[in-house]
Amino acid sequence: MRVVRLRGDLLVGRMVRDADGRKAGRIHEMTIEPAAPGSTEYVVREFRLSGDGWLEALAGRELASALARRSGRPNGRTVSWEDLDLSDPVRPKLRRTIAELDAARAVSPARSPRGDAARS
Repeated sequence: MRVVRLRGDLLVGRMVRDADGRKAGRIHEMTIEPAAPGSTEYVVREFRLSGDGWLEALAGRELASALARRSGRPNGRTVSWEDLDLSDPVRPKLRRTIAELDAARAVSPARSPRGDAARS
């Protein structure tokens, strides 16, 4: 496995496109964990892409999520680090299409060590 070191603050807010070039959302937050017990090195486990970033910025996360649920549209998605190509950090892209990503998530939801409630 190739180790890539990037500044996380430079990734937040970047638009992510899928394998077909469609907008998938902006990097909103990252879940990080120690690389090993007691280690000072950290690794990114997953990325949270915002769906309606403008709505979330104006109304807040909870209200934006409630509106998205009510309208039947997803308010962002969680992407594992394996699914995000950061070879060009200015233009991050998914290794799969949005449809493939959503289909895989429906079969096996992404694991979250802390759960969504702990991320706010």
